[in-house]
Amino acid sequence: KQLTVKGPVRMSNKTKFVGDVKITNTGKEAKFIPAGEVTGEHDITNAVGPGPLKPTTVATPIFDGQKPGTSGLRKKTKEFVKPHYLNNFVQCSFDAVKATGTDVSTGSLLIGGDGRYYNPEAIQTIIKMGVANGVKRVWVG
Repeated sequence: KQLTVKGPVRMSNKTKFVGDVKITNTGKEAKFIPAGEVTGEHDITNAVGPGPLKPTTVATPIFDGQKPGTSGLRKKTKEFVKPHYLNNFVQCSFDAVKATGTDVSTGSLLIGGDGRYYNPEAIQTIIKMGVANGVKRVWVG
């Protein structure tokens, strides 16, 4: 059995190649091989790729009390889940770091949490906003 891949591709850890498989992508943008069993020949050159990441600007309200202490922003979950509450705090944090002259693209963003309710959603938001702000390396623990 042989697997031949030509060109940039991405795949899931749930992708399983069965038999002789040939994947071709003659474009410069990586294309996704779907999860599940893959057999035979596939030219994915014209498949839709992820495309360039494009940050968006969203108008949000001002939230009173978004002032972190020595242990971060200590608020109840019901505050964090309000639309744009976490986004505002995260963007303000990036703005403050950048205002010191720090180039966030040259370091790593380390994200941790205690695993309680809303933690997975918050981590995803922080990662996305980090990428939008130029972060190139993220560690989640």
